[in-house]
Amino acid sequence: MITKSFVCLCNTNYTAKMKKLFFLTVWALIALYGCSPDYRTVDRPAFGFRNSSTLEIESIEMTDSATVVNVKAFFRPRNWIMIAADTYLRSGAKGEKSIVTRAEGIPLGEEYYMPESGEHSFTLYFPPIDPRTKTIDFIESDCENCFKIYDIELVPRKWEPTAPVQKNAGVDEGFSGSLLSDQKAVYKGKIAGYQERYLAGSFKLFIENTVVGNNFETGGLDIPVRPDGSFEVEADVYLPTIARAQLAVIGPSIPVYLEPGRETVQTIDLKAYGRSASRFSEYYDTGLPYVFSDGPLAKANEDLSRIPESVNTFPDYTRLRGPQVSETTPDAFKALVNGDADSAIADLEAVEDLSPRLKALYENQVNLYRIYQLSNYAGIIRSAKADAAGVRSNEEFQALMKTLDIPVPPKAYYDFFGYVDPDDEITYTHYMSSFLPGMVMNAFAGNQPASLRELLADPRVAEIVGGDKGLFYEMAEFSEANNRLSSLAILTPEEMGVLQSKLSGHLVLYARLSAANGQNILRAEENKTKTGFTIHETPRVGNEQLLPAILENYRGKVVFVDFWETWCQPCRVAMKDGEPVKKDFEGKDVVFLYLASESSPKEAWDNMVPDIKGDHYYFTNEQMGYLREKHNITGVPSYMLIDRTGRQRHFQTGFMGATRMKSMIAELLEE
Repeated sequence: MITKSFVCLCNTNYTAKMKKLFFLTVWALIALYGCSPDYRTVDRPAFGFRNSSTLEIESIEMTDSATVVNVKAFFRPRNWIMIAADTYLRSGAKGEKSIVTRAEGIPLGEEYYMPESGEHSFTLYFPPIDPRTKTIDFIESDCENCFKIYDIELVPRKWEPTAPVQKNAGVDEGFSGSLLSDQKAVYKGKIAGYQERYLAGSFKLFIENTVVGNNFETGGLDIPVRPDGSFEVEADVYLPTIARAQLAVIGPSIPVYLEPGRETVQTIDLKAYGRSASRFSEYYDTGLPYVFSDGPLAKANEDLSRIPESVNTFPDYTRLRGPQVSETTPDAFKALVNGDADSAIADLEAVEDLSPRLKALYENQVNLYRIYQLSNYAGIIRSAKADAAGVRSNEEFQALMKTLDIPVPPKAYYDFFGYVDPDDEITYTHYMSSFLPGMVMNAFAGNQPASLRELLADPRVAEIVGGDKGLFYEMAEFSEANNRLSSLAILTPEEMGVLQSKLSGHLVLYARLSAANGQNILRAEENKTKTGFTIHETPRVGNEQLLPAILENYRGKVVFVDFWETWCQPCRVAMKDGEPVKKDFEGKDVVFLYLASESSPKEAWDNMVPDIKGDHYYFTNEQMGYLREKHNITGVPSYMLIDRTGRQRHFQTGFMGATRMKSMIAELLEE
């Protein structure tokens, strides 16, 4: 919406003839130029694409002295956002940059913590732009993950879809035969309206199931996009899987159905995708979907948009977590969970002509989450009671636990394992199935096996899963070995021999483990020649002196401290993102210090460290536990910044991003 203010004055002392001539002239000018604007305001401007849904532009005011951008941010409460001091507007892809001059409501170049509402409005001022400009880009600095909104429309245009409206849904007759296969799934198609500056030449595909694990935490599969917008990638999925394509850093993901040995073909309308997540989308009048499927799996992919919300959002943690369930008995909790799960499945059943593939996968998903909630009754009630008591620290939590008497569910309570077939490949199409052994272990409250090996040998398990052999046992063995290999451990020939025997019914699983083990062996050999890392002996001092003793070695330097663990995938992703920053400070008074503990298997730690340039210490669990309590380290990765005098200047949990990491280190170096 555009509004204009006119200043058109006339002198009433003129003669009638002169008045007539004057008005004819004025109206002629208005007809030609719409009158000279005093200002122009564009409300809720449409845009071509953005890399994040965090910022919404409420309006842009253009005057002869400034361009004023009114912004509303939406982000997690008590988490920070930042607007860089070199944020700029650009007229088109190669136009001139107009650098921000000042801001109201947010400091430039500093962290701003979002209020409890998760919403905050602020205003940015830029130099004036040419009033004839039709589109601009909003670029919050040039870093990879900085906010970017492209082709903001200063002159409204009629919506014109760039993707085909016709759909070829095809036919879906459901699954047949064995589902487990090592054949590659193919994901290909075209991004309509593609521009390289929008996506930087690629986007991500995130895949998770019991066999491949969860590649979201490792950064996902990178999908290159050709200049014409076409793309094609092969992916290991092993089982039918609902993956997620992510085009924006923070924005809607596109569900993608993949199957081993088959093609998924999609056309994505990039402009419609970008606008779909906007809170102002109703003003853009898109009125069209942004994904169109073709090929042999078109029906399954088209029907992903028809899955009921109750299925996608089950379990509803607002109902199944928190103080409201703190006094719930096992039977009442079971009725609550089963009621929600049954309702979701009924909604799924009610969808007419739904793809049989999707129906099977989503029903399995609901039932796995059902079992997970019910098997974790004691843990859920403990957390609910802690919430009800207002517990804020681990020390308070542990003290409360000593006073609690959580009811132990009777044996009949655990009949819910019958909702899935542990010997059916469908069960393992969802990542949640990798937790099935732990769910079964929870059924033996007060008398649990000490390890997975003991669990699988326990005759009580056979009663639950319907036998002492089969896919459940194979997948449990596979998952344990796969987790070790993911942490870069190396399995011995004897261990691999045992696995080959135990996985004889599904040798495709053994082949995956064997390939991963081979890669880890090769990596270990390569590590012998790597440099740039130093492993230090942990000082033999009391816990309270441990970190001070280590930091004393670096007095006079800026120290970037990284608390991490080998099993923490976000830790490893953050290290990869921060690697260019470390190169920027090579040869300068900066130390990168990495602290891990015994919760990281020593073998995995030894294999990972050579790829992490810096100084490394390996603590006992007791030592790390003390540091967690003292510094309120609630998770990993967590970071400290220490100045040249040895004083802590910053702490946070969660990676701050490479740009912020670099600026924070640089600021301390300049002091």
